[in-house]
Amino acid sequence: MRIWQKSSNIANHKHIKEHDRKNMLSGKRIMTLVTIVVTVSVMLMAKGRGQNDYFYSRWTVFTTQQLMDKAKQCVLAGEKRDSAMVWYTIVANRFDPKEGSRKENNLSLRAMNNLGYMYFFFYYDYQKSYSYLTKALKLSQKYGYGDYLPYIYLNMGNLCCIGRGSEQASPLSDKAIAYYKKSFAEGLRHKTWDIVCIAVNNMMLQAYSTQHIAMIEPELNAFVKARIPHGTPLLAYSRHLAKAMQLTSVRRYEAERQQRQMVQQAAILQQDTVQRDAESPVSDIMAEAGDDTGATKQPAISDEMAMMLMDKIKGVMDDVDVIANQDFSLKRLAELVGEKYWTVSQVINNSYGNNFNALLAEYRINEACRRLTDKEHFGRLTIEAIAQSLGFKSRSNFAATFKRITGLTPSEFQKMAKSA
Repeated sequence: MRIWQKSSNIANHKHIKEHDRKNMLSGKRIMTLVTIVVTVSVMLMAKGRGQNDYFYSRWTVFTTQQLMDKAKQCVLAGEKRDSAMVWYTIVANRFDPKEGSRKENNLSLRAMNNLGYMYFFFYYDYQKSYSYLTKALKLSQKYGYGDYLPYIYLNMGNLCCIGRGSEQASPLSDKAIAYYKKSFAEGLRHKTWDIVCIAVNNMMLQAYSTQHIAMIEPELNAFVKARIPHGTPLLAYSRHLAKAMQLTSVRRYEAERQQRQMVQQAAILQQDTVQRDAESPVSDIMAEAGDDTGATKQPAISDEMAMMLMDKIKGVMDDVDVIANQDFSLKRLAELVGEKYWTVSQVINNSYGNNFNALLAEYRINEACRRLTDKEHFGRLTIEAIAQSLGFKSRSNFAATFKRITGLTPSEFQKMAKSA
């Protein structure tokens, strides 16, 4: 019995040892497989990291200015925008308030602003756009980098305009105007004249569309009085628009009504002769100036009638199909609003400070600006085709009128719009 038990125990012991040996071998195989998998994974990760490091280091050796120049070339050319985004991101990450030079940090802030612009304009990613713009704004304010504030505030306003959707008035509309006002003020302070003109333009259009003109009266006054260098892009156009908007203000209209009536008789003849659009037929000049009885015996009209007539005039002038007709004239406008042409001329002069042809030119050029930047609907049209579609009989006259009103040629305006 004992011998059986002993032999049985020995057999059992051998069986256990054999089982353990197999388990150990199996465990070694598993460990070997795990080790191989981990090793391969580490190698793949190292390889991927190496590729990323190589890609990143490939551009980090470039100076900040070189990266900004390369990105700008891509954006202006309208290609490789993804590459431009990479370069702007590298520059943006180089902002260092402690060790970075002021020039380098300014470029970093500029890159953040450009990223904000590109995310909402090209990629429609408003969240990332807002993130980059607010980051640039906070860093500029915290560390005293005010040089680029006009640009940042301008794009913040643009972002609010897009965010407000189709509503004519909303909290975002007022917020957009507030950002434009800040951009305008900072532009004046830093003498960034091109931004001053763009900011006041956007501000006026936003205020006009939401009927909040009173909000921007101080800025309009400051802009009209500011000594902005001649030749600044959009200066002439912006000044005309600012004066027109000032004159549409009821308070300003009432304050200057008597003075305008005193000089109106002489002003109509002088302005219609000197400022006449080169394309206007002689009959229109005679009509707007008045004949022996028309110009000197115009009946006075009440303020209420003038305001009502001005609304009708604006309704016609807002109809692009009507004003784009080459034969559109003061007489035709008078017919459409149901009033005498000299009365229409009087109201236009009093309300806008311009004659009919100057007002028509501004409306046409304003629409031309829109078409020149609308690639989706007008991208295939030449500048000459756009000019003809708006009633201009020649490209040369269109270019001269465009230059007079905006301060730029049509080609220059297109290039500036693409780089904005």
